Amino acid sequence: MIGDLVIISLGIASFWSAYKLLTMETKYSALTFSLGLFLVSFVIGGIIAQNSSLFSEFFTPEINGILIDSETNKPLPNIDVVIGWEGESYVFMSTVHNYLKSINIKTDSSGRFHAPKHYKSLALRAPFFERTNSDSRISIFNLDFDILRVVNSGKHKTFYMKKITDYQMLKEKYRYLQTLKDVGNDKEKALAAAYLDKFRQHRNEYIKMFHIPTDELFWIGLR
Repeated sequence: MIGDLVIISLGIASFWSAYKLLTMETKYSALTFSLGLFLVSFVIGGIIAQNSSLFSEFFTPEINGILIDSETNKPLPNIDVVIGWEGESYVFMSTVHNYLKSINIKTDSSGRFHAPKHYKSLALRAPFFERTNSDSRISIFNLDFDILRVVNSGKHKTFYMKKITDYQMLKEKYRYLQTLKDVGNDKEKALAAAYLDKFRQHRNEYIKMFHIPTDELFWIGLR
């Protein structure tokens, strides 16, 4: 509220200074004062606008989900889920990427997880010169299952998971974890590294279980 009032006051001052310039009241001291007031109003108003309700802000929406075994149709409890939100600001033909927030949660006994709505104001925003958007990414960590399909119904997402049954699927799981380890957010990187360690600890079991050819071991990180 205070920020709004200050911005309105500065806006009035800016219009007044512009009026002085347009009506050619050309005393040097008055012209200098008007121009200086206009510039100061613009800069201070822009800074205050960062936390003003007059301007849009990024937010992370509420997300509810459930993980289901696609074969048994039973829920999958105690599985690590990371939800991360990223945003983009477009300012004067340039794009600024902003990391908003990430949370690490586990599915409960019924396979469900919940992420509450969270607001966070980002970056300097000036009207008419910038627009913003944000998006979320959900990463699921488990060595035995991979995502088969996702059914999205508004705030609720249902993840149908498929059991890993051959070394091609295992290869895809390895690539998925390796990608998150390299380019994920902090929580994704940490969890991916931990799961890759578990992945390698089961090396001999995987080779025996999936009859992995020797020349494929390198590509799934087991050599």
